[in-house]
Amino acid sequence: MFNFSQIKNAFSDLAIDCKGSAEQNFNGVSSAESVFENSLVFCTKLNFVDLALKSNAGGIVVPQKIFVDASARAGSKIMISSPNPELLMAKTIDRFVLRTPYRDYSGGGRHPSAVIDPSAMVDPSAFIGPGVVLGSQVKIAAHAYVGSNSVIEAQSEIGEYSTIQSLVVVGSRVKIGSRCEVASHTIIGKEGFGYAHDAVGNHVRIPHQGWVILEDDVHIGACNTIDRGTFGETRIGRGTKTDNQVHIAHNCKVGKGCLLTSGLKMAGSSSIGNFVVTGGNTVIGGHLHVTDGVNLAAQSAVSKNIDVKADYGGSPLLPL
Repeated sequence: MFNFSQIKNAFSDLAIDCKGSAEQNFNGVSSAESVFENSLVFCTKLNFVDLALKSNAGGIVVPQKIFVDASARAGSKIMISSPNPELLMAKTIDRFVLRTPYRDYSGGGRHPSAVIDPSAMVDPSAFIGPGVVLGSQVKIAAHAYVGSNSVIEAQSEIGEYSTIQSLVVVGSRVKIGSRCEVASHTIIGKEGFGYAHDAVGNHVRIPHQGWVILEDDVHIGACNTIDRGTFGETRIGRGTKTDNQVHIAHNCKVGKGCLLTSGLKMAGSSSIGNFVVTGGNTVIGGHLHVTDGVNLAAQSAVSKNIDVKADYGGSPLLPL
């Protein structure tokens, strides 16, 4: 249960004004299409407002620009003004309804079935779930969470408040920053795909000695594979989010604040700048660079450097 006064106290820059009682409690948050009794509905357009007004919602959040018009239709319902209803919705749910990322703390702070190397350093406030394996010289920082049956191999580090969900493999030589999240069935720190070749065509593996670095606030989706560097590092910049089934090869560099959707494949030593968005099943060739702020449509194929900020798509790649 929560009310506008609590929302306003928590997010004063996003909850601007309220028509109706600021102390009336809401039971939760819903969309205009799936309202339940006394829920708070976040709307971005007047047609959604009209739909919510016909329901048993307790209150409605609308953009500032339509607050006056929406309030005139509100009747007895509470109407709230926000400059960014979607952002306010995300923060309201996280604060008052459902915390993310999900953490299952059953079994206590350090489960007896966990296998922890004597040289590993685990902060007393960290949670280590059932069946977890921590290798030699692993470091788990304060309030970190390692879910059941995950493996953290030698010399790797998990930062403060980071969440490693169940069934994740963090290979050796991986540094994960603070407040990161890694979803299930992801492998970080796998040896990269690199081979030397002899005169008759046999392939000889090149050992990869480098690291993977995840900066703070990085979210990695399920079933990702991120390879460690051959000599240097593979790096994911602060605040970048990846969808499910993304592959980032050895020595790649991803800037800060990027959104990488499902199916992205980055070949070895490629790089993308800050705040790049990639559509589904995009492919970026090896040793190429995509500059800051580029948007790539779904199924784009990048075969040359992109030096100009714009929207691109297709194969061959063209400006949109």
